[in-house]
Amino acid sequence: MRLFGREIRDNKNIIYGLADIKGIGLTRAKYIVQELSIDSNIKMKDLSSNVVNQITEFIEKNFLVEIELVKEITNKEVKKDKKYL
Repeated sequence: MRLFGREIRDNKNIIYGLADIKGIGLTRAKYIVQELSIDSNIKMKDLSSNVVNQITEFIEKNFLVEIELVKEITNKEVKKDKKYL
């Protein structure tokens, strides 16, 4: 399964699968599963497309992940470096 440009193994538990996404981690993965009332024992391969869409929308709305996270960090570092020029 592919989420946010990251290939996640189908046999992974949902919490560990979501934690593979840069910017999520275990704490946020548990929070997402809890907020969306998803069974925390489900495997990635067993998620319906509806649940995957809910997860994607929730993450997009609440967190910066993958490339967007990298862009944000890079922009902050560039602004910080410009102060010293």
